[in-house]
Amino acid sequence: MRVPRWRGIKGVDLLGLNDNKEFTLNEKALAQDATRDGYFGVVTNVMDLDAKEIVENYKTLWIAVIPI
Repeated sequence: MRVPRWRGIKGVDLLGLNDNKEFTLNEKALAQDATRDGYFGVVTNVMDLDAKEIVENYKTLWIAVIPI
């Protein structure tokens, strides 16, 4: 059985499979990943907007790429 890839920060697997073929959670990795909940990172080359304007523009970018 293949384990679905569910990765957290730094590519750490958050989901595993034990010897009994049961899914397991990597609790330590989940706790570490949760410390970054709510953070929104942006890398951009836009220089004519301040940080608040950049975040406001990029935060809704995903809405434009969802297929209808």
